[in-house]
Amino acid sequence: GRGGVVWTFYRKSKRATDVDNLSKAVLDALAGVYWNDDRQVVDLHVGKIQVEKDPCVKIEVFPL
Repeated sequence: GRGGVVWTFYRKSKRATDVDNLSKAVLDALAGVYWNDDRQVVDLHVGKIQVEKDPCVKIEVFPL
């Protein structure tokens, strides 16, 4: 089936990083977990926030 994803990267690094590069790593890592192939993701919303501590990625996956 098709699905959508919303995720936000909470990063400590002040170094500029493209959200598309960050997103590709997560899409690949979740293959076989939430979808067979990342081509099944048809709606993607990505954010990036700089934090002082506790970096993480918050992910929400939903069917369409």
